[in-house]
Amino acid sequence: MSQLGSLGHKVIVLSCTEETEGAQDEALAACGEHNVELISIPVVLTESTLQRKARSLRRPHSELLRVRTLRERLEVELRHGYDVLHLEQLFTGWLGLGVPRSVVFVHSLDTVDWSDRTDLTPRQRVDLFQIKRATRRLVTASPRIVVNSDRMRREIERYGGRRVSVAPLALDISQYAVLDLPGRSVVGVIGSMNWFPSRSAAERVITRLWPAVLERVPNAQLLVAGWNAERYLGHLFPVRQAHLLGSVAAPSDFFGAIDVLLYPPPRGTGMKIKVLEAMAYGVPVVSNAEGLEGLDGAGKPPAIQGETDELLISAVERVLTDDALRTKLRQDGRAFVAAMFNPVIAVDRLIGAYRELGLLA
Repeated sequence: MSQLGSLGHKVIVLSCTEETEGAQDEALAACGEHNVELISIPVVLTESTLQRKARSLRRPHSELLRVRTLRERLEVELRHGYDVLHLEQLFTGWLGLGVPRSVVFVHSLDTVDWSDRTDLTPRQRVDLFQIKRATRRLVTASPRIVVNSDRMRREIERYGGRRVSVAPLALDISQYAVLDLPGRSVVGVIGSMNWFPSRSAAERVITRLWPAVLERVPNAQLLVAGWNAERYLGHLFPVRQAHLLGSVAAPSDFFGAIDVLLYPPPRGTGMKIKVLEAMAYGVPVVSNAEGLEGLDGAGKPPAIQGETDELLISAVERVLTDDALRTKLRQDGRAFVAAMFNPVIAVDRLIGAYRELGLLA
């Protein structure tokens, strides 16, 4: 969206957030540099518990629709006139039902990501039931949907999505300085651990891959980081030569401390920003097809892909012990992101998606 503003398009962003005031100020300053107007709206629900339950039964996961301040401000902005109402994330789509020229950008699908889970609590089973209801309703009712990978397009079409277009995500490479690798055989896995794909990737690394990596590279160290890491992964520690960092202040703090990113989610739809960020920083990546989703449309991504535990373990060993391979992955990864996933290309793809969906001439 920032690139759209820089190109002269008028962009107004309504952000309904629980972020800290400092984070909001930082976002506001960044938007100002790109001719984007950012309006932050706090998440305030005034309904009673009974009202919340009743409305959730009718429209599951429609919390943003029930933030009155957000709904009223959106109505004001729409009355001023607009070309496209772009809604981020599937459940935000409740705000766009019945609104002309609206499009929903769907980044991932919990219904797919949770499909193989056998550890659901009774409460989570109820939540999955509600997620399925909301997904089916929104996918079939939303007239236009944009996704970030061909796999996501196929999943949406299976749900009955009528008009679906693909626009991969991007990074501004100028915001990612090449980092010096520590050179101490440090393996890292990071993610928001409340999100099942990242949590399952970390669990796979900690319980199945890491012991074998240590056998082959005895001096290796493992760093596990991400939001809610202690809550969801703390029970697995202590682990030999592994450290649970939890949240980090900035991505560079983590990526600057590792020699290779190991991120193999057993199931996880959509593009993975952490993989793009690792490449942008010049950190080698070892992952699987799920972790590298959305990158193959730009040619074979410069990462080592492995589906089995043995292939992933061997790949990590190679990266940690082969200086030439590590250097090539560093250089090729950053060049790949800069050439194929930059903001200019991303805007072209997004505008192309708008045109394909009939929103722009």
